[in-house]
Amino acid sequence: MLDQTTEITTVAEIDLTAGGLHDALRRVRHAICREETRYYLNGVYMHHVGRDRALRFVATDGHHLAMADIRTPDGAETMRPVILVARIRG
Repeated sequence: MLDQTTEITTVAEIDLTAGGLHDALRRVRHAICREETRYYLNGVYMHHVGRDRALRFVATDGHHLAMADIRTPDGAETMRPVILVARIRG
């Protein structure tokens, strides 16, 4: 179940390597929705998966689903799920 809290109650700071972040986003970018009418699918859902010890990135356009994991960086265990809004050029 998704957390529906609208106010920020905790702060999590994590350090990602540029290469790790780039690789994860590269592997899911083809599934990010680019249609303005489906704005609710624009972006990449990022959350910590404790049992896999991974930071998971997920994207969908309603037809394709993509997922990529990277090793959990320090501090990610307390991170709340977030949606990274994509600004795709071209």
